[in-house]
Amino acid sequence: MIGTWNQDLLVLMNDGTRDAPLWVSDPAQTIAPPRASHVIPALGDLDADGDLDLVVGQASGVLLFYRNTGSARAARFELVPGDFGEVRVGRRSAPTIADVDGDGLPDLLIGHDNSGPLSVARNVGTRSMPRFELTDPLMPAMPPLSVPTVADLDGDGVPELIVGTTSGGLRYLRGVRNPFRPDSQGR
Repeated sequence: MIGTWNQDLLVLMNDGTRDAPLWVSDPAQTIAPPRASHVIPALGDLDADGDLDLVVGQASGVLLFYRNTGSARAARFELVPGDFGEVRVGRRSAPTIADVDGDGLPDLLIGHDNSGPLSVARNVGTRSMPRFELTDPLMPAMPPLSVPTVADLDGDGVPELIVGTTSGGLRYLRGVRNPFRPDSQGR
């Protein structure tokens, strides 16, 4: 899934193999967010039903939530109307889904157009009925228009934070028990 500056969310399917991928656009899967530009997708299971749901950041800063009403193998994303909680971070929101506080619930980590720390929206709901509230931001400061993602790159069970920047570079935060808690100790 690829966000675009002034068009839709494009879905590319691998018509090749694992070793030799051939990415082909599937127009039937294209998602057209209402009045959106600079769309940035984030996939994660937000409602604990075993398939990936979709959160979309956009130029206005408002986050959109698309529930997957299909299945894990045949996704069908439907826009859930209304604001996505009361999460407002400024313009050009860039979300990623991760368990920020280690409680087993998916939270949102959000880049935006301002320089400074990433915004954090913790899930104060449940696993099947999430509800997000903005909390203290994630330090350290990042450049404007940062785009975060989270992954366990070294296989040690501890997630690392990777942040894309407008200069084309990456910021990489690793080596802490929980990079999302400022009180955690280094390893």
